[in-house]
Amino acid sequence: MQGRGRLIAAVMTTLIVVSVTVLATLATRKLASSNPGTPLPSGTPSPSVSTTPGPTPTPFPRPARGPHPPDRGAYLGAWVQPWMGHTAEDRITALTLYEGMVGRRLDVAHFFRKQDRMFPGHEERQSIAGGRMVLISWAGGPSADVRSGKLDELLRDRARRVRDLGVPVFLRWRWEMERPDLASSAGPPRDYIAAWKRARRIFAEEGAANAGWVWCPTAYGFGLGRAQPFYPGDDQVDWICADAYSDEGKRPLETALKEFLDWAKDHPDKPIMIGEYGATDHGGRRAAWLREVGAMAKRRPQIKALVYFDSNFEKNGHVWPYTLRDSPASLDALRGLLADPYFNPRRLPAERRPTATP
Repeated sequence: MQGRGRLIAAVMTTLIVVSVTVLATLATRKLASSNPGTPLPSGTPSPSVSTTPGPTPTPFPRPARGPHPPDRGAYLGAWVQPWMGHTAEDRITALTLYEGMVGRRLDVAHFFRKQDRMFPGHEERQSIAGGRMVLISWAGGPSADVRSGKLDELLRDRARRVRDLGVPVFLRWRWEMERPDLASSAGPPRDYIAAWKRARRIFAEEGAANAGWVWCPTAYGFGLGRAQPFYPGDDQVDWICADAYSDEGKRPLETALKEFLDWAKDHPDKPIMIGEYGATDHGGRRAAWLREVGAMAKRRPQIKALVYFDSNFEKNGHVWPYTLRDSPASLDALRGLLADPYFNPRRLPAERRPTATP
């Protein structure tokens, strides 16, 4: 009898445990279905609740000076040549109208400065006031003059003016220095590097730590082996950069940049900027070319800024029509990039209204 009693007690205990488990499961399901903050057993979130965000991106190494790169994604910017006029106000007007065409404010506004042209000027200040970063491409003067100290006062003046902006800026000192037609100014690598180090040191002495130094040859120069000897060193450069173009959109930008991007793999802690890029149009190829630029940048997350050269560039009587403003399809392609969250790391308001019919 005692054995039979123990058996009955064990069976009753098991039934109680099973009953409690079933009731708890039903209660949990009911609670989950009525509580939008709790996911259903299937893993499908309540329609009123956003999905759980993905893992936080790994922070990208911070440059010693100047603007920080986004941890994920890339900034987009442009040099916008005014259709008419050459004043600072003309450049700001062209930039503002351009942003209206492409659907949002650009991350980076690009301006060019000759050796003796005072900067920052009205356009840099207006761009910053409008919430943009600025990229200043400064010719800087002959390397021999900089190296000898002849231009120290000029350098100190520009350093103080940049410092007084009070915000991080990109400074692209004597870009495309390896080009043969710039040899008389840039000089050989030894002189160029010495000039770069002197200029950077003077900026530091004047407290212009907000200037991020962008080293930027042509991508073509890497293919010829001419660009690499001009590199001042990782401790002297904040962003590495190259300029690349494609006639008629036939050559993908990634192909044009190949040798530079291969070289950049040996400098993984340096954010990459494409300081100038552009394509002429033929048969409507450029829109697809621009979309591929976006896909390429996503495949290469070291690229942290891309700055389009929106200009009908003229040299020696020949015009390269890189502007997108006469092509609704090309504008729509750029608009699509600007609306893509990957290329909007600052989360600026963006429109995706198409400018061209499919």
